[in-house]
Amino acid sequence: MRQMSINNPKSEKRSNFWVYFSLLFIIAIDAMCFGLVYPVFILIFTPGTGGLFTEGFSIIRADILFGIAMACFPIGTLLGGPLLGDFSDQIGRKKVLLFCLIGECAGLLLFAVSIALKSVLLLSIMRFITGFMAGTVGLAQAAIVDISPQEKKTVNLSFVSLAASVGFIIGPLFGGIFAKDFFIKIFGYMMPFYFASLMCILSILMIFFLFNETSPSRKATKISVTKGLKDLRHGFTDKKFRKVSYTLLLMQTAWCIYFQTITVSIVQVLNLSVDALTLYMVVLCVCYAFTMLILVRYAVKFLKIETMLIAGMSIFLIGLIIGSFMNIIIIWIALLPIAMGVGLSYMAILTLFSNYSDKDSQGLAMGTAAAISSAGWFAGPLISGLLISFNRYMPFIACWILIAIGLGFCVILLYKRIVEREPDNKSLIV
Repeated sequence: MRQMSINNPKSEKRSNFWVYFSLLFIIAIDAMCFGLVYPVFILIFTPGTGGLFTEGFSIIRADILFGIAMACFPIGTLLGGPLLGDFSDQIGRKKVLLFCLIGECAGLLLFAVSIALKSVLLLSIMRFITGFMAGTVGLAQAAIVDISPQEKKTVNLSFVSLAASVGFIIGPLFGGIFAKDFFIKIFGYMMPFYFASLMCILSILMIFFLFNETSPSRKATKISVTKGLKDLRHGFTDKKFRKVSYTLLLMQTAWCIYFQTITVSIVQVLNLSVDALTLYMVVLCVCYAFTMLILVRYAVKFLKIETMLIAGMSIFLIGLIIGSFMNIIIIWIALLPIAMGVGLSYMAILTLFSNYSDKDSQGLAMGTAAAISSAGWFAGPLISGLLISFNRYMPFIACWILIAIGLGFCVILLYKRIVEREPDNKSLIV
């Protein structure tokens, strides 16, 4: 009877629905938690707000420490993501997903403890640990690939972008609510972390009860704690990846520098409320979601991938130049071209990584791209925190320079394509 149930198409379809639902749910929750806690992070690192520093503390030192704390998460992701992915190939997706979610939940609760103790060191350590455990998105993508028919794989993976976009939009809304005086007076700045922990517990329950193992076969994968660093090195030592790897690193670093600098400046320089910061992040996420889910699909129909990359980087540069002027109206005008530029550039780069690899090396290509992105988001906060100590406009100038250099690599890629007359492969990676 059990075998008949397993082979029953309706039963299998129903089972797969709950697997998809639970996976997309934890992707949305993971994205939501980022947007949920980010507005509070800015407040607790702003002196005189009742967070980590007293009113007399240097705002420059606070910004540098904020950059260091932010950089701890991506370095944890760089080291933990590939390692947890290898473990999931050996012992199954479900066990590793549960391990990651439990680790994230514990880390979020300890965030609240670090704020209560006013310990920047403990908070930074927790950022690293939660980054190390933040392998849920990659594992969820792998699980979706496990159960997706070949003809539906791209469509099913597109729901990952949709779920993440929903989470990124909802997260700042809750973050702004919990950063209001009513909640701060009762819970201090800990409420967003309590709520995020509760969402992690809900995700754990969903995976435990609704998720059926999607990778029953056990691969004898060699576990390496330095796999993320090896993937990172691969992008710059393999000749076919080198130029696109530099482009991705420059783009992600510039994007991180701008995002951190502008969000901090909204509160510390323009003296706007947390509600304004929340609204800015929500609109940014909506524009980014529109780009990823709609604009990219139309762009790839009419443009070569290299041309799409140049267009995206150019739009991004225009947005960065406009958004560098510390004016309330101007930063809102710059929001759309920045979101469009980042979305178009990132999807074009991922597609190039895929196109430069054979069928058996797609996992390595995506792992390399993820490692380089983590490196960019590690370098970005450190550069932003350092440059902002000299002048508020220096991080913006650094962004211009990085994207201008990246555009140079893009032109070389297009020239190489024309000279070598490579086939026009527009297979979009979603």
